[in-house]
Amino acid sequence: MREQLKSIQNLTQFVADEVHVAGQVDLARSDIKTFSEMVMTLKQEASSKKLERQDMPSKPAIFYGRDELVERMSKLLSSLETEIHLCLLGPGGMGKTSLALAIIDSPLVQAKFQEERRVWVPCVEATSASLFLQVLYTSLRVKRQTDSVMSDILYELKSSEEPYFLLLDNFETPWNTIDGQKQVEEALSKLNQLSHVSS
Repeated sequence: MREQLKSIQNLTQFVADEVHVAGQVDLARSDIKTFSEMVMTLKQEASSKKLERQDMPSKPAIFYGRDELVERMSKLLSSLETEIHLCLLGPGGMGKTSLALAIIDSPLVQAKFQEERRVWVPCVEATSASLFLQVLYTSLRVKRQTDSVMSDILYELKSSEEPYFLLLDNFETPWNTIDGQKQVEEALSKLNQLSHVSS
């Protein structure tokens, strides 16, 4: 009788241990699934925030001392038949974006580039070459979707010969990525081949 009781006790303990372990495994699986769902949600939210098209900001209300430069750049942009590429360099906070917005706001530039073809491309969150292409894709409101984002961008730009102006604001962000600089350079090279696209 004692042996039977001992055997039943051992069997009961074994079953209890197995049920406890199985319960812990189920709990761990549930936690992993919940965590994975949270990560996916956060990724989707981050992606959607980065891919929202943003309208061109207005020229600053207070803007003094650079009228001559704005006039020279505006004449240069509006007078040439082919594309032109301007690069404003300097440390952050010195007014490069304000200057670029003032140039775009000039009547000469607005006469050459229709409103829907003056495109602000905010590169501050484009921390990789692929993100740069996604921001450019979204900013241009590209509708075509194939396996190649760059191909879709070029298709959109080639759909009309009307002049385009792309303001690549904070372009140093994608340019300074070590792993993506070559891809960013290749993208710029393809854009430069389009004679009606200035930046």
